[in-house]
Amino acid sequence: METTEYTDEDLNYFRLCYVFTHNVPEGMRTVFKQQWNARYKPTYGEWLDVPKNATDFCNMESPRNQRRNASLLTIMANGNTKEWDCTCLFYALLFSDCLGSYLNVTTVWTNVNELRKIRNKAFAHTPVGKLTDVDFEDTMLKVLAAFKALGLDTTKVNEVKTQKGFPTEELSSIQQQLNNERKLYVKFHSFCVLPPKPSHHTTDRADEVTTINHEMEKLRSTKKSETTVIYLSGNPGCGKSEIARQIGNSYFNEIPEDTTHLKFVFTFNASNIDTLLGSYVDFAARLGCDEDSVTRIATSNDLRPEEKIKNIKSVINPKVQIYSSWLIIVDNVNDLKSVSNYLPQAGEKTSGDGQILVTTQDSQSIPLDSYTYHYSSLKVGMQKEDTIALLSQISGTTGDRDTLLNIASALDFQPLALACAAIYVQRIFNSTDQPKTKWENYLLKLQEGKREATEDSYKQTSSTYELSMTAAVRLALERVVIEDKIMMHAFQFLSVIANEPIPLKYVVQYVMSCMPDKDQDAVAAHISLSSLVILSEDVEISQVIRVHQVVYHGLQKLLDDDKTDISKLMSVFSDLVSFKNVYDVTKAEIIATRSFTTHFVVLSRKLNLRLLDHSTLPAKSLNAADCLFKAGSICLVQGSYGASEIFLEICLSIQQRSYHSGPEMAQDQNFNSDIAVMSKSHKDKESHFEGKLSSGDVSIALATTLKRLSDLYIDLENYKKAQIHLEEALVIEEKLHRGDHPELAITLKNLGVCLMHLGQHEKAEAYLQRALAMQEKCQGENNTLLADILIILVISLQSHGEFEKAKTYCERALEIEQQLRDSEYVRVADTINDLGVCLSNFKDEKKATTFYKEALRLTESVYHKNHPYKAITLRNIGVSLRKLRENETSKRYFEKALTIYETGNDQNNTQLMLNSLGSCLIELKEYDKAKAYLERALSIREKGDNENDSQLATTLNNLGFCHYGLKQYDKAKVYLVDTVDNLGFCHYQLKEYDKARAYYERALSIREKRDNENDPQLPSTLNNLGFCHYGLKQYDKAKVYLEKALSIREKGDHENDPQLATTLEILGFCHYQLKEYDKAKAYLERALSIREKGDNENDSQLATTLNDLGFCHYQLKEYDKAKAYNERALSIREKGDNKNDLQLASTLNNLGFCLNELKQHEKAKLCLERALTIREKGNNKNDSQLASTLENLGFCLNKLEKYKAKVYLDRALFIYEKGDDEL
Repeated sequence: METTEYTDEDLNYFRLCYVFTHNVPEGMRTVFKQQWNARYKPTYGEWLDVPKNATDFCNMESPRNQRRNASLLTIMANGNTKEWDCTCLFYALLFSDCLGSYLNVTTVWTNVNELRKIRNKAFAHTPVGKLTDVDFEDTMLKVLAAFKALGLDTTKVNEVKTQKGFPTEELSSIQQQLNNERKLYVKFHSFCVLPPKPSHHTTDRADEVTTINHEMEKLRSTKKSETTVIYLSGNPGCGKSEIARQIGNSYFNEIPEDTTHLKFVFTFNASNIDTLLGSYVDFAARLGCDEDSVTRIATSNDLRPEEKIKNIKSVINPKVQIYSSWLIIVDNVNDLKSVSNYLPQAGEKTSGDGQILVTTQDSQSIPLDSYTYHYSSLKVGMQKEDTIALLSQISGTTGDRDTLLNIASALDFQPLALACAAIYVQRIFNSTDQPKTKWENYLLKLQEGKREATEDSYKQTSSTYELSMTAAVRLALERVVIEDKIMMHAFQFLSVIANEPIPLKYVVQYVMSCMPDKDQDAVAAHISLSSLVILSEDVEISQVIRVHQVVYHGLQKLLDDDKTDISKLMSVFSDLVSFKNVYDVTKAEIIATRSFTTHFVVLSRKLNLRLLDHSTLPAKSLNAADCLFKAGSICLVQGSYGASEIFLEICLSIQQRSYHSGPEMAQDQNFNSDIAVMSKSHKDKESHFEGKLSSGDVSIALATTLKRLSDLYIDLENYKKAQIHLEEALVIEEKLHRGDHPELAITLKNLGVCLMHLGQHEKAEAYLQRALAMQEKCQGENNTLLADILIILVISLQSHGEFEKAKTYCERALEIEQQLRDSEYVRVADTINDLGVCLSNFKDEKKATTFYKEALRLTESVYHKNHPYKAITLRNIGVSLRKLRENETSKRYFEKALTIYETGNDQNNTQLMLNSLGSCLIELKEYDKAKAYLERALSIREKGDNENDSQLATTLNNLGFCHYGLKQYDKAKVYLVDTVDNLGFCHYQLKEYDKARAYYERALSIREKRDNENDPQLPSTLNNLGFCHYGLKQYDKAKVYLEKALSIREKGDHENDPQLATTLEILGFCHYQLKEYDKAKAYLERALSIREKGDNENDSQLATTLNDLGFCHYQLKEYDKAKAYNERALSIREKGDNKNDLQLASTLNNLGFCLNELKQHEKAKLCLERALTIREKGNNKNDSQLASTLENLGFCLNKLEKYKAKVYLDRALFIYEKGDDEL
């Protein structure tokens, strides 16, 4: 019988069998005893392979386990683990009650289970007893990884891995002869050893692989028979090894296989010198080098690892020349300069096509010449479609595309980070959860700063790459900070600013301030080449750099803020624009400084911790003060008020202390006390400084900082604090600028603004007139300032009723504004917005809206999308549109403003916008939505500590209206309890007129005590009191209140005000009830005149006024006129959406009255029947208005000699008799 010859694939299988019948059981016995002793040694004793041990083990197994695993437990019964095979050992460690349940989801359990799966797949359950070299290599690497993770000795496994046969005594002598022969001749073969495959799914990165393969092919074709090198650089976790694996695989498969064309792909693990030596030993074995020679070198005690590698390399080099195509992958290089000495060098002659592919984080050491190609784009991350595929494949879910992209963006599209995320989602969240919910929950974890905690699942399951993204980056940062001083200083800078792009030059300047002996260009190149930073070109600000979020967070933990020199750091921004004069700020400057705001915001928090103790600052840090001023001004202009306040207040403190000892204030050793004196009146201040500032040499910088802080506090509506700073600045400037000066005019104008808002109009106008006189003398130099002064004067005059005088100034401001439209200065947008406010105060809402929209256009062209100035203009547009009764459009503007305030965490303005939206939705009768907004506003407002807060009262007011609209009257009363005016309204609507009157009288008393005859709510309260007395049929008393309300409204510029029309209408009702029809008609005609000037010819209020005038003419027996008014009212009502509106029924009823009197009974009948149909659909079958319609219809039918008239009249009589209405 012919002896069977075994192939390499057969022997691979035999070797694997040996591992799983000898090495793995031996290792599992060790692990089992370790785990048993760790858990049970104190109670059941050490495992000594005796029957008692087995008895204890079996007694702890559940009845269910004992039944199911009876055969295994029989084998295990004697306690001698040497007799236990893999099945017994896997059961004991993974599935037994005494150990399996406790080890679940631990490193031990994971790696033992990995060995079990390998054994089942590659050994026990394979249909063919063969293994290819690639599969055998891959399987053995997994076994070795599991052994290392379990802390087991891998020596014997490695021996079997490299073993070439299974010798017997007979074969040993033959083997010796063969070895001798092999030294003379070796049969070479192609082979492929790739970087280890990750434990999780991967996705093909076809675009990157194609690009790199193309460059490799170009190098091969241009440098034939010479070694070329391709470098893949990037941060940890960017996928360098996986890309190298995919390139190596495609390289090996693309080159045709034949006996004359030998090829190989081999991977060196170059993470350190020991792993590199191990790879060389393995490489020598693959090439068929003399094993004895290699072993002697590798195990020599006389050679250092570096010398061993050089010696093995000399053995290997001749063998490499036999191969016509080869690719060496040098993976995980940390120190490129040291590793490159042990590799074939670029440009070396080779008999075939030889290339080296290096993956490294050490991108700064990569040489660039004609023999190399550097691919550095991996640190940017994966492409979007690849990230979606990777997240879906690993997690086993198909999430929402936008959600997955949001997660990928949060993880900077880094493959390792994405793998950690996907494994977390796969293992942690409930399998019944929707994919979108799982990913949204994970995104929430990221936002909560729990990224590192979510990576534990990856570390427990990965056997090939055990470091998570965060851990890998942290190790890289620690190494760089220790070894690279330039990058250490660069990272110090980057760690205290925001994680946003910043121009490279500022990072370089900081490093140069710490290392002045370095060459600036060399430092810039060194930083930009780092694998841990990302360099990009920005069209506005040239080269900018940034770091990944995981790198940024790593720096936060690694570096101490105190190690960063703040004064040096701030000084690098000395070239930024100062924004010392708000009227000189251009659009280009705003755009150029926008990107710095987020950095300054973050810096302000650091400064806030260290610099608020001003004693730590040097007395003469004028340069630091200048940089702080610039930072504060930029933050102010960009709308970051909190940061701006910190910078400017610190700047002010430095300047005050500097000038305390500086030459400018040499004659004054108590400058700080002088500042304190500035709280006195302006006159006192002047006399205080008269002697001290005789030289006039007070620093402009100090006055400028005071004014900039006042600009900030005006924006924050803290007018008292702004006033204090402005008065301090004014004292200094009046000594510096004797006479007229634009800076002095700005200070006076801003003082006028503050005093106006503080209600001190007389003082405000005095300052404004001074500013106006100054600016008029130098007209043409700063027309924007002149316009602003005029506008503030207009608003001040309007606030206390001097409308004619205000109009004169407003017309001048409008003329100037026309000349400013195309100005490059951004202040123009504020000027136009403020002009809109003036026009709105003049009740010209249409024109005001036009100005607001132009201001919005200018603001949007300059500022970022969430700037507070934009929100102010959006709010103004919304207010004007609401006054124009365009509530739907108004709502959209309010919503946009709300988004901005919420983004900026501006609680005060957020609740104001919520209130405005609530009011708007009440007008639209969307009460549920309104209630939701108002309850949010109430929640914010109630967190304040001012129980008399007028805004809180307004919110409660609006909530009351909302519940009233929802007919939840009791709830309405609860909310209105803090606002007596509207509580009165609620009782009025409940027809509780006495209670309503009492609340209104309380409200009137409160308003009259305020001594503000221009209180806009006063006429409303008088109106409401008139309503109450009207409801109580006390018409003469009602008239008194209504005439007072009318008198107040007529004093203002309100001739077309709908509120004036309402007062006139109520007065008309009173005279009507007193049967003074001519007087009633006069008031109603005035009201109609106002209503007809409105923009909405289909306004329901206009229809109501027409209806009431028709009633009046009916009582005066002017039936034709009454009919005409009622027909106009009917035309408007019929255009409405609600064909069952009771007001439509009233108009039809009234028209029926007129037609009856005009003997047009058929037409009257049609109107009254329509009115009856509408009223009968209502819920109140005893409504007096229904009775009135029935009565008139009965009268009409009687005239037409219809017997049905009696039916209607009987119904009408029945309703009248049940109610309280007079017949």
